[in-house]
Amino acid sequence: MGEFLVDQGLTLAKLYRSQEPSGWTGLRRASGMDLGICGPKEGWLGKMFGSLLHANDPDCLNLWSRVAEEAFEYSTLTKLDRQRVQMLAYQLFPDTKDTFDGPEFLRRLRAHPPMLEELTEVADWLAGTSGLEARDLPGAPLDWPLRLHGAYDVREILTGVGWLGATRRVPFQAGVLALTEEQVEFLFVTLDKREGFHSGITYHDYAISPERFHWQTQNSAGPETMAGKRYLESRTNGWRFQLFVREAKGPPYVALGGPPRQAR
Repeated sequence: MGEFLVDQGLTLAKLYRSQEPSGWTGLRRASGMDLGICGPKEGWLGKMFGSLLHANDPDCLNLWSRVAEEAFEYSTLTKLDRQRVQMLAYQLFPDTKDTFDGPEFLRRLRAHPPMLEELTEVADWLAGTSGLEARDLPGAPLDWPLRLHGAYDVREILTGVGWLGATRRVPFQAGVLALTEEQVEFLFVTLDKREGFHSGITYHDYAISPERFHWQTQNSAGPETMAGKRYLESRTNGWRFQLFVREAKGPPYVALGGPPRQAR
């Protein structure tokens, strides 16, 4: 696949589209190549691989390559890699009513040998163009499979931190999410709000410097509300905040981290 892209002067995104045939396997089948048995979800996966093209997290990309190996065993994975498997599963099968665990996801993939090969080639190509170092997310628990400046869709983020998972899939479109038990709040920011946003929610969010960001609370977060107190008293109440920013509606969020937990 990589040689084809270079020879033809194409980007990876040119291979993936909303209709079939989509992707490297779909293109080769359309050209008459014999790739063996076509699995029941091959066309679907060919389209959904397009939802992976933003990935730059070296740990995720490494796992995607390993998934295709014949000797790959889910039972040997660390907790973090199991979370990464679930993140990948939700990207490829995003139906909120379709819940399943890691082993079932791998069973689905292994019913499509050409797609396993394609997943490896996609992961290798993205890894070769990423250049992102595997750096911990500042202020985040160590059991989150997210990296500083990693690019993720919102469902990848919420799956990675455990809010979504094998038995829970729900739509999420809010700009904030507070995890009370963990005392962590996620701030999801879209910088360019000219498209897809009501004029009443065009908050003033912008970078002040490479290390400081201006974030405007929601209109409902007054100083006497639970949310308002959470922000105003954050130096002593133990709450932490994680910032995820995207340029406009549509592209993935970039994980920017947050300050460390404050002492009570």
